[in-house]
Amino acid sequence: MPMSAELTPAMRRTIETLAQRRMIASVLLFLSGHRPLLFFAGQGLALTAPLAGLLGSSTLDDWADLLSHPDGPVVLHDALAEAEQ
Repeated sequence: MPMSAELTPAMRRTIETLAQRRMIASVLLFLSGHRPLLFFAGQGLALTAPLAGLLGSSTLDDWADLLSHPDGPVVLHDALAEAEQ
């Protein structure tokens, strides 16, 4: 588990794409509603990351680390709120 929850450049690109498609509000609502389950979502991503790596997706580990970190949901929420403005 990383010592601090930080967004990687690939994660920032994903947030920028969500902002371009005007989906930030929906993602914030989903994030707020499922916050108690985000740790388990991160652990599920950690389990599927090796298979996703074989298929060409290398950022799943980063998302798993972020969602599994205690401060990760707050960091993600702040980044999404910043992108919305």
